[in-house]
Formats: sequence, C-alpha cells, structure tokens
Amino acid sequence: MSTPKHDRIQHLADSIKTGLDGGVDAIADKVKDAQLFADAKADQIERKNQALKVKLADVLRSAQAKGDDIHEGMQERLSQWVAQIDAQS
Repeated sequence: MSTPKHDRIQHLADSIKTGLDGGVDAIADKVKDAQLFADAKADQIERKNQALKVKLADVLRSAQAKGDDIHEGMQERLSQWVAQIDAQS
C-alpha cells in the first residue's frame, strides 16, 4: 500500500525523469545539427582551400617560367584571391 508521501515522491521522480529525457533528446538533436553544420562548412572551406591552391600553383609556375620575384606583393595577391574565392562562394 502506498502512502501519499510515497506517491508524491514517485510523481516527482517520474516528472524529473521525463524532464531529463526530453532535455537529453534536445541536446542530442542540437549536437546533430551542429555536426551537420560543421560538415557543410568543412566542405565549403575545403573547396576554398583547393581554389586557393590552384591560384598559388599557377603563380608559382608563372614566376618560375618568367624568373619573377614571387615574394613581391604576395600578401596582397593572397588577400585578393581569398576575397575573390569568398565572393564566388
């Protein structure tokens, strides 16, 4: 036979368990959403990195063929390329 105090304790325990289960599910959903977002961004960043590598390889080949000083203005060129790649994305 259960007492009113025992029933209240059981009801409170059930309520806490339900709340925790819902919280855990919500956290799991948020973690999954964050992982999907990170995966999408990782692919986007990888595409940008590949495009930047192609541009850099072209400049290095051109500089080697012409005998240019590849260090001159390199920072500005890199900044321009990144801006172009970002604009295309």
